[in-house]
Amino acid sequence: INYTWAKSLTNRPDQPGGNLPVPQNTYNLASEYGPSRFDRRNVFNANFVYELPFFTAQQGFVGRALGGWEFSGIVQLQSGQWLTAVGNSFSDPGGLGVFTSATAPNFPRPDQVGNPNSQAPHTIAEWYNTSAFADVPADQFRPGNSQRASIVGPGSQRWDLSFLKNIKVHEEQAFQFRAEAFNVWNHTNYNNVDTTMDDGTTGQVLGAGEKRILQLGLKYNF
Repeated sequence: INYTWAKSLTNRPDQPGGNLPVPQNTYNLASEYGPSRFDRRNVFNANFVYELPFFTAQQGFVGRALGGWEFSGIVQLQSGQWLTAVGNSFSDPGGLGVFTSATAPNFPRPDQVGNPNSQAPHTIAEWYNTSAFADVPADQFRPGNSQRASIVGPGSQRWDLSFLKNIKVHEEQAFQFRAEAFNVWNHTNYNNVDTTMDDGTTGQVLGAGEKRILQLGLKYNF
């Protein structure tokens, strides 16, 4: 079992769902300072293998039926990554001439008028408080003042469990039957939150991780 509580800060705009790796204003790198894409505040991992201590010799019918059982699993729990609110069209409001082509756009950030994580619905239709951001006024040609990486994205949890039956045949030879479940509780792990302003799906969750997967296996060890 291990647990990590960490904090990673940077002024490099490397955030998924945000700008390309260039600042929106190279003369104001302080406005880029915030959590990095690697910043997951809480990470918990556990893995185990337990052989049931019954009829380990597997002698006779009862021993072969009730012995050789094994239980194992991997548990992963972690808080979400930080996301950045961005505008819905590429531009160069700082007048810097950086990455303003359609193939390599730089999406400047909007103004921030509140805390996007305060009273956040955390639903598929609206993950964060979208009213915390506003477009830069049309009569002002400047980058928005919102902080990079100000939105806490969805966390995740995953439980992978296996139940095994080892059947001795002769000396070191044995069959092994495996029943395995990945994401056994079928927990929905949201991802791909839309943080682009005014594009019709702002704040919505657009994707999720894999559903529960079950598989059976049989192998012969010799």
